[in-house]
Amino acid sequence: MLVYLDESYRAKNRLFIGALFLPTKTKRQLLHKQFLDLKKQEGFLEAGRPREIKYAKITTPKRLRIAKGAVSLFAKMDNAFFRACTIPYDPVKMSKLGGNKNVPMKIKEAIIYTKATVQLRSRI
Repeated sequence: MLVYLDESYRAKNRLFIGALFLPTKTKRQLLHKQFLDLKKQEGFLEAGRPREIKYAKITTPKRLRIAKGAVSLFAKMDNAFFRACTIPYDPVKMSKLGGNKNVPMKIKEAIIYTKATVQLRSRI
């Protein structure tokens, strides 16, 4: 099974993690080809290579079309599924994580991200 993960820190007090689960190699290859075709059709390239779709930066009709197309492609896949979670972000509580004040905040954030990702993956 292939899992695509992505996170967003757009909201200052929340972390969002989403995961696309593709159970077979055939599905993964098909979806990848369809994504590439969509990006090429729309000219969504940089130096001849397909660009990453940033859903938090949908600022033009073209980007909206590409995002909708990508979501539609995934939604049409049988056996594929999506899971997501929202993690409240409280810097005061984060600073107390693990009881060690000497651990940098970036490490503590990575710990929470990893734990949430493992939970998303383990519940399939």
